[in-house]
Amino acid sequence: MAASRKTRVAGPPAPAITLVLDNGADTIKAGFVTGDKSDGPRVIPNCLARDRHRKTYVGSELEKCRDFGEIAFRRPVEKGFVVSWETQKEIWDREFFDDKAPQRCDPSETRLVLTEQPNALPALQTHCDQMVFEEFGFASYYRGIGPAFNAYQDVQAIFHTPRTPDTTVDVPAEAILLIDSGYSHTTVTPVLQGRPLHQAIRRLDVGGRLMTNYLTRLLSVRHFDMRNETFIANEMKEAVCYVSLDFKGDLDKTWKGTRGERKEDYRSGAGIAKDYVLPDSHTTFHGVVRDYEPSVAPSRSRKTAVSTEDVLTLRNERFVVSELLFNPSDIGMRQPGLADLVMQSLSVLPIGLWPGLLANIVVVGGNARLDNFIQRLQMELLGRVPDDDEAEMDISGDEAGETEEPANKRVRLAVEQSTSDNNTPKWSNPDPYTALPPETATQGKKKDVVQMIRKARVEAKEVRTSLPSESADFISFDFDDSDEADDGDDQEQEPKIATISSIAPSVQSAQPNLQLPPKPMPSKPGKASVLLPDPTSSALGSRKRTHDDEIKIPHTKLKKATKIHAGGGLMKEWRPDPELTSTPWMEADHSQSANVAVWLHKEVVDFYDYIKPRDFEERLRSELVQDLKHFCRKVFRDAEVYPFGSFPSGLYLPTADMDMAFMSDEYAAGGPAKYYTKTFLYRFRGQLVNHKIAWEDEIELILHAKVPLVKFIEHKTGLKIDVSFENNTGVTAIKTFKAWRDQYPGMPALVTMIKHFLLMRGLNEPVNGGIGGFSVICLVVSMLQMMPDVQSGNLDTRHHLGQLLLHFFDLYGNKFNFQTIAISLNPPCWIPKHQVTAFAYKNHNRLSIIDPNNPANDIAGGSSNAGTVMSHFANAHQELTQRMAQLAQDPNRAGQSILEVIMGGNYSSFENQRNYLELLAKEGYRPPAVGNRPAGQGSRPPRNQPPAPPKPSQGRNGGSRRRR
Repeated sequence: MAASRKTRVAGPPAPAITLVLDNGADTIKAGFVTGDKSDGPRVIPNCLARDRHRKTYVGSELEKCRDFGEIAFRRPVEKGFVVSWETQKEIWDREFFDDKAPQRCDPSETRLVLTEQPNALPALQTHCDQMVFEEFGFASYYRGIGPAFNAYQDVQAIFHTPRTPDTTVDVPAEAILLIDSGYSHTTVTPVLQGRPLHQAIRRLDVGGRLMTNYLTRLLSVRHFDMRNETFIANEMKEAVCYVSLDFKGDLDKTWKGTRGERKEDYRSGAGIAKDYVLPDSHTTFHGVVRDYEPSVAPSRSRKTAVSTEDVLTLRNERFVVSELLFNPSDIGMRQPGLADLVMQSLSVLPIGLWPGLLANIVVVGGNARLDNFIQRLQMELLGRVPDDDEAEMDISGDEAGETEEPANKRVRLAVEQSTSDNNTPKWSNPDPYTALPPETATQGKKKDVVQMIRKARVEAKEVRTSLPSESADFISFDFDDSDEADDGDDQEQEPKIATISSIAPSVQSAQPNLQLPPKPMPSKPGKASVLLPDPTSSALGSRKRTHDDEIKIPHTKLKKATKIHAGGGLMKEWRPDPELTSTPWMEADHSQSANVAVWLHKEVVDFYDYIKPRDFEERLRSELVQDLKHFCRKVFRDAEVYPFGSFPSGLYLPTADMDMAFMSDEYAAGGPAKYYTKTFLYRFRGQLVNHKIAWEDEIELILHAKVPLVKFIEHKTGLKIDVSFENNTGVTAIKTFKAWRDQYPGMPALVTMIKHFLLMRGLNEPVNGGIGGFSVICLVVSMLQMMPDVQSGNLDTRHHLGQLLLHFFDLYGNKFNFQTIAISLNPPCWIPKHQVTAFAYKNHNRLSIIDPNNPANDIAGGSSNAGTVMSHFANAHQELTQRMAQLAQDPNRAGQSILEVIMGGNYSSFENQRNYLELLAKEGYRPPAVGNRPAGQGSRPPRNQPPAPPKPSQGRNGGSRRRR
């Protein structure tokens, strides 16, 4: 008998209904498919919301809300992945499973198609599977990557490509490059035959939430406190923001202008400015966009004239927010822009796939709805793809009546809503997270910028504590009441934060008070606390001088210029001497400060006080300038020298060179150059020798540099002088330096620290690839310009020098990409180097700083050793943070120094120069005796005369330096 075949039991019939669910971070796109028919998809807010009246809205109930002010959200999706299934279940129940659900279904009789983001963690996927089957009980379920579903769309219809009769949408597109720019992030996913190429998927952490938060931050600083109004800010972003096709040009059009002027484009709005009327939650529930009316008075006047409306005038806010998609480095993110992200994705694929992917670029997501997004993306890609592909690249039009047949290979970019998003509402709102990089541990508790602004309005007439230097000091830290504060770009409504009265002479004290409170208290007019005092009345300290004291003459031979890059280690002359203290600036012990951040600030103050110019140094250098002016007038009649650089700006070190510009009267008046030939440089050197201006005839001619120089040592002071000819660039920059110094009172201390840090390592000379003083000043100012807390007045640069020093080393050492980004100070921004058109780059491995007074000049163009400089900035940040952490835990930290790890060294050269100049200022110039000349410079006594008896030893440097 033949064995009977086992009968197969038929399973339950397959569910007839399929729920297609795109569970986005901001919205849910949901629809049902029954057989070949599909219902219209719904767009549902994926959040729980609570308004100011404590009323809660779940999912689509948000449409009933009429007061969006200060509304708070709870979202189940973070960074594209479901992390709170309790919240997600409450939303799904309300929309799909409750008795009154708008799209009610029975999970046991429904199939689920669910999207997820690429590269999801396995633990999150497993948790999702358990919830779908065990909690909801769906009959069957498919989970797939969202971008892959777009390959099954009618891609040819999207691109307006003529269809062939046998084309069906059931077959996935052969190759597409999908760009999904949504709420949490932006992803680039190449899809081949409906399957994503995982190794080429790239992600940019810039999405709608970050852009809205950035706009909220800008509005809170410039207009109103909008930090709790992210819903309204998001509506504003969707209504008025656009992608700029000429970012630099639009930024220039919206720039207000320098102090005392208003540009015509700014007055007229240049077609960019828009007025946005905020909702009042009584008669209007959504904002209204209006055209900017230049004829109406400025915003402040309009508010008083129309008291029933709150109007914001938006200028560069309209396009700087969306610029983050293409240049995330604008807010310090170390990630590539969208176009670079596309090229990174393609770089890991065979080059044979490039034409097919570039010819089928599909863009989805809410951010792609921004005006000019498609055109800007095409412009960016055209500059990056190979020439063979670029010749065929184009963008298809979006007109319905287009009949022209497209080229064989063209880039087709189309805005397609993700999965089924056909009607994205205006209320997609991000959570109130900050868009800027997190604060470091040294910054402490985050301050309320808007509260600071409001407080400034109340205390505008009160005299705030000012922190000037002594009235006799050259560097002044006061403000002039007669000077109107410079209204920065787009800060028309921002109040003047610091209103400091005229400064009375500071009170002299033997032991000045450096215990700075975190927030200065108002003081009586006429008295001010001193931040950077002069602790000693003399560079020689408090000891008494005797008649036979000798000061070592600081005159030294000129060093021959070399183009060999410095390695960055301490120079031989700056290495610590075991017999001398390596931290001569330590006059007080700050180890008992409230925390190490305050300790570091106080030590930076001490260091700057030790280094900064003294009265006699200022006077002698000024006299030297007058002597050289007199010499030039006497010899050349129609020319004189003009000081520039660190001396007139007050940012020089004790042994710093003095920069002079020799200019004829005709050239100084705007005429042609007269004295600039090599012949004249030799003639100038000869006159220096004839009039005995140079010491020991120490003169060097640098003829083949971009700016020819004559270098010599002045015979009386021993200072090194660099003279350039018929070049007024440096003289023009003096006003800029002084304006920056007035705007940022703490800037001189930071510049001094950085300049000396580079000097000790031989990285301060542009001739060997380092960065000079002008570049250092620009780096510090750019950092301060890009810090919102500084611009808003929330962070006083005079009270946070330690924090700013750490931030400088961290920013330029670890975060700033000098190979791809150029620095602009007027207007203040960071610009990708490929967008700089004023000059061309021969080498991108150099720092680039656009001259604020001449955009065609790259200040740091000679910084061929910038990589070494930046690496030492990074090392300095690491050493300082480690040192601070070590001392914070050290019970025996009394008398120790934080700065010693990066600034400790042999400061005898500083003290020799300063001691000599002080003696010169007190007793006048006396030609040095033959026996006093430096060794190796002809120190033998005159013939037939016995040598002078040796004087009693005073120790190294005549006993003027402190020993350990």
